Amino acid sequence: RRSCARLVRGGVTAARGLGQTGEPRHNRPLLAAFLVDNPTLDDALIRSLANNNRSHVSAFLDELMGQGNVRVLAGGASVLGLIGNPRAVMLLKAWLGAKDVRLRVAAALGLGAIGTAEVQEALAGAIGDPSEQVRLAVSQALGRLGGADAMRPLLQLCRDPSLRIRIGLASLIGQCPSASALELADALCEDPDDDVRLATLLSLPLLRDLAAIVRFNSAAATESVEVKRSLMRLPSDHP
Repeated sequence: RRSCARLVRGGVTAARGLGQTGEPRHNRPLLAAFLVDNPTLDDALIRSLANNNRSHVSAFLDELMGQGNVRVLAGGASVLGLIGNPRAVMLLKAWLGAKDVRLRVAAALGLGAIGTAEVQEALAGAIGDPSEQVRLAVSQALGRLGGADAMRPLLQLCRDPSLRIRIGLASLIGQCPSASALELADALCEDPDDDVRLATLLSLPLLRDLAAIVRFNSAAATESVEVKRSLMRLPSDHP
């Protein structure tokens, strides 16, 4: 185990070093290192490849499309998300329809990192993916984007049959602008599952705008208002 840890640390150091060259000639060994399957190493590889290929997108795409391993392709999708080139967007959108779930997940997260209007439309079209993993990645990507266009598909996901996804939506409340977050919270507070409602209420303090929380608490005179206050430990006469 110690030997593996040393190898990973060495790989991270090597990846960071190669990522400072700004040259695409290191693409092949860096891509091959995704086969190690280590999150720390993956992060170093993604950043290094993105740094080396921002001005060499064509070279990177040529090398990436020659790869046959799904882990390597998924790592490449994360790189494309950081690069944000129009050709990268086209490829990631295509991969949202790939057969392999891992590639569709990576494509969704990569598109979320790019964050253009075109990307939001593509992600919104993937909320009906048959895989729970993909829909979860799509919700995370949309939550990262925020805004009214992202909120519409997120509100649709509030009716997703997966409890995991609906609880995951509650964790996005602190990432969205106040108005959008409160709209999402309002929908989730109507969820029939106690765990979803509780996760939503406990996520409200993540909002930076305390006044927005209070407005949410006092908005509609529902039976759950007192529950909301007690969970957030806010006094009833809070200004």
